[in-house]
Amino acid sequence: PAPTPATTRKTPGIKWPSSGPNTSDPGDQAQLAGCIFDATGLANSVARLGSNINDLAKTCTDVQFDDFFNSHDAHTKVCSINLAAVIAGVVGLATSGATVADSCTFTLLPNVNALCSATITGLMTAV
Repeated sequence: PAPTPATTRKTPGIKWPSSGPNTSDPGDQAQLAGCIFDATGLANSVARLGSNINDLAKTCTDVQFDDFFNSHDAHTKVCSINLAAVIAGVVGLATSGATVADSCTFTLLPNVNALCSATITGLMTAV
């Protein structure tokens, strides 16, 4: 006979996808804690990105494209640093989102697409 959800849950090492975390299982508790930390990190990434966008809006008001080629303009350098921070923040946000997508699913198989995405965007953030 085909396994039912009740018999599958009793099988050691196999989790039923729709059951969610078992809060009495130390492994699920650790995964749930990781999910919470990753989700908190995602919220932190959103706040940091918002702050960097605010800084970019305030420091780049009078900067023209040609100003980026003037090596003696400190105001333009601050603007370009804030622009780089916003770009890195967007890519970092994609990494955080993919990490949360993987760590907050309580299944036996990892979310390979999310892990692949987090790896690629993480490399892009590091560059």
